[in-house]
Amino acid sequence: MSAEVPVGHGSFVLEQQFLPAPQPAKSRILLGTLLIVFTLPAAVIGAAAVWLPHRVAYRTGPQGVTVVLDRGVWVRERHFSREQVAGIEAVELPPGSKRVGTNLPGYCVGTFVYRGLGSVWQAGNCSRSAVLLRQHGEPERVVLTPQDRAEFLAAWAEGQSASFHPKAVPADGVWLGLKLLVLLPLPALLVLPLLFLVAPAKLRYAVGGGWLEVRTVFGRRRVAVAGATARPIRPGRCFKVMGSAFPGYYTGSFRLDGVATKVYATSLREGVLVAGQQRVFVTPADGASFLAALSEQGASVDKGELSV
Repeated sequence: MSAEVPVGHGSFVLEQQFLPAPQPAKSRILLGTLLIVFTLPAAVIGAAAVWLPHRVAYRTGPQGVTVVLDRGVWVRERHFSREQVAGIEAVELPPGSKRVGTNLPGYCVGTFVYRGLGSVWQAGNCSRSAVLLRQHGEPERVVLTPQDRAEFLAAWAEGQSASFHPKAVPADGVWLGLKLLVLLPLPALLVLPLLFLVAPAKLRYAVGGGWLEVRTVFGRRRVAVAGATARPIRPGRCFKVMGSAFPGYYTGSFRLDGVATKVYATSLREGVLVAGQQRVFVTPADGASFLAALSEQGASVDKGELSV
């Protein structure tokens, strides 16, 4: 399909526009919806796990000690009564590793294993200087890291009501880099609805003023027509180097039959190859009119049978 456009001002006069060959949208929309439904929540949860606050606090009192885990959107508490605790002491933790839980700079919460201690439930700032609680009849020990261990132990011994926090751990470059890294997928995932639901409908081809202009949702790209050759083809081997490739929408850098080619198409099965200063593969719905328009702009056109 082509349409005459009134002559205007500017360096490029748009003469004829061509729609791309239509392709069924059902599989594209289904694929796009599934990707959005499954990947966007995962990326958001991953970013939230890193960017949300990670705060630990301890409250002592006559009844025992309560560990408060504050993640900004939820608060969890775990209480250890005096009847549960068989002993409490300051320790220097040996080398260990996480079994289940969270191990971020300045925030270690979950089940850890330490040489000589075995399995412990830990909530603190990952410091080696800690307080160890041993429980009656429970194999699992508890590791806490209040900033002032002596004051914490005194408050426990006297049954005082007091609040304590682990010492804050400054963020290093690796941690800051990780926080930025988890944000990278979010802009790309926000583009998914645009690519799958909007971009294919925005693809257009225009011929005029000595140019082939390809319009996409992200901009325009011009290719000089004079001196180029144009012919219908059915590509054999096709694979994407960089760009978009999903049912009904292929744009970017590809290798078509082993040769680098810019692709702006709704299908890789057949279309028109324009070869000049660079190779461009497109799929106009009205191939004959498209080739005729290229010929009028100075391209050498082969209107014969499709070649492989």
